[in-house]
Amino acid sequence: MNYYGKTDIGKRRENNQDCLGAKTLKCGITVLAVCDGMGGAKGGETASRLALDTFLNACERDLRSGMEDTQIRGVLTAAVHEANTAVYRMGSSNEDLAGMGTTLAAALILHGLDYMFIINVGDSRAYSVCGDCITQLSFDHSYVQFLVDKGDITPEEAATHPDRHVITRAVGVSDAVRPDIDRIEIERQGDATYYLLLCSDGLTGMISNSEILKNVTADSSPEEKLDSLIGAANEAGGDDNITVLIAEL
Repeated sequence: MNYYGKTDIGKRRENNQDCLGAKTLKCGITVLAVCDGMGGAKGGETASRLALDTFLNACERDLRSGMEDTQIRGVLTAAVHEANTAVYRMGSSNEDLAGMGTTLAAALILHGLDYMFIINVGDSRAYSVCGDCITQLSFDHSYVQFLVDKGDITPEEAATHPDRHVITRAVGVSDAVRPDIDRIEIERQGDATYYLLLCSDGLTGMISNSEILKNVTADSSPEEKLDSLIGAANEAGGDDNITVLIAEL
């Protein structure tokens, strides 16, 4: 399995509050993650990096080969809670960082198996891309998604809603957090390469799913795919930091 990632400041931000990371463990598991921080320039950067490092280190420490699904879910849940506690305590003890938090979109890939786990808090996203199909694997914890679920607005209206960046869950903003953890079957289309994509909303807020699909499945190198996705988001306005992580499964 190969994976590639890149983060970009975008065109309108003075600093980059996104970060990404990965760990490949000796037990035949790879964990990938993207975080998008909030809480001011210093707070956002601190929250995203602290949550990412804490989450990945907890996974590395506690995951073992041969674990059953319930055990894996338990480790992932505990890792998110550990990240939440680390961010919350730092924000509570430093007034310059008060109220900071971050999204977390992550994947746990078990080498050689036909399923994986997707972990999500906030509105960073996980997608699968294979052949002519792109599927969002995560569920946005956002105010506009709440309105869509209620039937008050359409998905098309959500894309331009003035409150589209308001999220309803985040790591570190309170002393407790509830992550979504889903087992996802890896469904392939013939010989087409199966891609897993994790990204911040600096990508999805600027370009459509169809444009993501076009760029990921283009006949290009992994580095060119990342550059084309980030370039497209910047050409569309680059309103936020843009982070993309692609894995070939």
